[in-house]
Amino acid sequence: MKLIMLFKFLSLILIILKSSNTLANLSFPKPHAPIGVMGDHMHKKGEWMFSYRKMQMDMKNEQSQGMSSNMEMIGGMYAPNDNVTLMIMTSYIEKTMDPMSMGNMGNMGNMGNMGNMGNMGKKNNGLGDTKISTLINLSQDQNHHFHLNLGLSIPTGDIENGLPYSMQLGSGSYDIESGITYNGHKDNLFWGGQLKIITRIDGSNDYKLGDKVYLNTWGIYPISNTIYASLRLEYSDWKSIDGKGSILETVSTMPPNSNNSGGDKLSLSLGINILNFENQQISIEYTPSANENLSLGQMEMEDMLTIGYQIALK
Repeated sequence: MKLIMLFKFLSLILIILKSSNTLANLSFPKPHAPIGVMGDHMHKKGEWMFSYRKMQMDMKNEQSQGMSSNMEMIGGMYAPNDNVTLMIMTSYIEKTMDPMSMGNMGNMGNMGNMGNMGNMGKKNNGLGDTKISTLINLSQDQNHHFHLNLGLSIPTGDIENGLPYSMQLGSGSYDIESGITYNGHKDNLFWGGQLKIITRIDGSNDYKLGDKVYLNTWGIYPISNTIYASLRLEYSDWKSIDGKGSILETVSTMPPNSNNSGGDKLSLSLGINILNFENQQISIEYTPSANENLSLGQMEMEDMLTIGYQIALK
């Protein structure tokens, strides 16, 4: 499935690039961070950038029940001046959970009364949360750049459909996203790092997801004049769900729930960035299974594929 998605995406991009000869002189001087990093770069005054990402992730728990998550993200960036870049991003999400056999459910032990779930699979799709952000320049010289990431996630994703926490399309709360990003380069080597913190604010619901911390580091090196290989290391840590009294607790007998959630993860991703006409970038990134520290029964990531297209305009 991932290979078919990748082939269709690359075919579409080749058609776009073939018809884009008039865009040859716009500035796109160096590669962006791997496509899995958001808010990694700023723009010069008056520049716009539009982006498209498609992510597919497969997960499985210890009872061999699988879940897949497909997300399509559309984003825009605009720089009113050289020190501030504005960003907005929204998404469409589709989540599918495989049926679970009664035999596997019996192996769950005392994790809850599973009888009401039966052996049917579950599916949910729709608009995800919308994120608005500001990137503020902190320090910059010829080889190094630091900027501040400040953003707000608006709960536009549907959460009122009677499905468990893991199948929801949004967080259900307004979330503050704050962080700092560093980019450096010397000769043909590019590198960077980003620390980002997601702080949940009480919304209109009777539960709240746990706060989350991301730490990304990456390195990028050219294979040719237009093709760059990337390596990205990500560590993430998230707190438990505060779901006491939540109606979702009754349908979340399987983790994650308020009694069985939270954890941390370390993953290594391999990527390719392809620059074309100096203002366009095609990106592919693959993340194999990660080193995860999770409570019993939570879904572990098997692998993830991310593909993206970015175009800068004046």
